[in-house]
Amino acid sequence: MRNKPDLIAQFLKNVGVAILFGIVYINAGHVSSPLYQDGLLDTKAANINSLMFMCMMFCMAGNVQAVPYLCSSLVLYRRELKANAYGTFSFFAAQIITALPIQMFFHLFFIIILYFMVDFTSNSEHFFYYLFNLYFANIASYSSALAVSAAIEVEVLALAAYPAQFLVLTTFTGYAIKLDSIPDYWFWVTYIDYCRWCLTGL
Repeated sequence: MRNKPDLIAQFLKNVGVAILFGIVYINAGHVSSPLYQDGLLDTKAANINSLMFMCMMFCMAGNVQAVPYLCSSLVLYRRELKANAYGTFSFFAAQIITALPIQMFFHLFFIIILYFMVDFTSNSEHFFYYLFNLYFANIASYSSALAVSAAIEVEVLALAAYPAQFLVLTTFTGYAIKLDSIPDYWFWVTYIDYCRWCLTGL
């Protein structure tokens, strides 16, 4: 909480991107059936599908900025671990639990602005489903950034590895490559890919 410039930057980033997405997709949230025409996805449905993918990418890829912070805190973690001050799980849990309220605060601004500008269904059930689907995916992505930071001690390499592993995961979401086009020997990745489950849910 003492890192005010970072908090301000996160707030401006979430509000700015939400307004940008909202302007591009303004009032596009109501898609009437049929969703398919001549066997192809209808233009309005395809636009919303693109918006869902972009929201997922923004919420998850934004955690790349956490990698330098996590790498710097791992120096302290390794010192305390050697001194038997605490274990790996307690450090991991503390990092995730302390991130939850901060992530939710900024995530809430992003979703509120975007949801109502796009004019999705004005229904609390749909709103909270959309909010928490992307929020839990965001936390999974943050956990992934923590794992990469812990596995790779050099900050520059960790910063390179996180986007690379994230791009591999987004390949198997079913957006760029349809799920039925993925070869059988790679299909197992779709079951462990949190990006795929987020997009499927959306």
